[in-house]
Amino acid sequence: MGQVGQFALALAFVVTIYSIASSLLGIRLRNDKLIASGRNAAVCVFALITTAIGTLAYLFLTSDFAYSYIAEHSNRDLPNYFKISSIWGGQEGSLLFWGWLLTIYTALVVIQNRKKHTAMMPYVTSVLMGTSLFFTSMHLFVANPFKLNAAAVGTQVMGVFSPADGQGLNPLLQDPMMVIHPPMLYLGFVGLVAACFVLGSRFTAEGRPGWAWYSRLTGVVFVAAFGGIASGQGSVAINLLELFVAFLQAYIFTFLTTLFIASAVAPEH
Repeated sequence: MGQVGQFALALAFVVTIYSIASSLLGIRLRNDKLIASGRNAAVCVFALITTAIGTLAYLFLTSDFAYSYIAEHSNRDLPNYFKISSIWGGQEGSLLFWGWLLTIYTALVVIQNRKKHTAMMPYVTSVLMGTSLFFTSMHLFVANPFKLNAAAVGTQVMGVFSPADGQGLNPLLQDPMMVIHPPMLYLGFVGLVAACFVLGSRFTAEGRPGWAWYSRLTGVVFVAAFGGIASGQGSVAINLLELFVAFLQAYIFTFLTTLFIASAVAPEH
């Protein structure tokens, strides 16, 4: 079953590159079909990464310890809801989960704006897919969650080794609140897709009055809301600091967004 996830990641890597190239070529050649193809490819990447993370969840639920990530972060006695949260219990799964959330936002953005901001959206798609390319590259070449346990004799690999049981989830993560804490943080930090619209507006000088203040307001509210919910699940002092940092990051980012958009729609542009 893990081969399905591995294939989905490999195909997502190729489709992501195609989406970037198709969008940029569509802009260069002023070809609406290429732009639409790049947009559709972005939605396809979402479907492929969803397949990959669904496969990883299946491997956790079935306790398939032939895969090293499963063996290192789960065991047979772990409740199912902790097996699901084990997906983001280590680096490989966290990156996959992070990349998956980004593809969700990307799919929502390109579908919602498929008939709006036609000059800007190819740039937005390219920036979003460029970020996704970083994650898919990490999934395939650096932190692959579908890596098999290799049985070796000396320096010679003899096959696949599947232990009788896994090492289990980190005890610090075995708390019901930790099932929702990381997703809340990721939703807040990954969801700042306004940067892509800022870059798009810089390239095209496309914008409307009120964008600047709208981006500032939504950026602060979005990150602070999800960061605040996540921060409310632990110790008061640390989480107040975390909430303050979330507000500060959101304000700085959206303030810069305001400056970029304001300059993009200035009369001299």
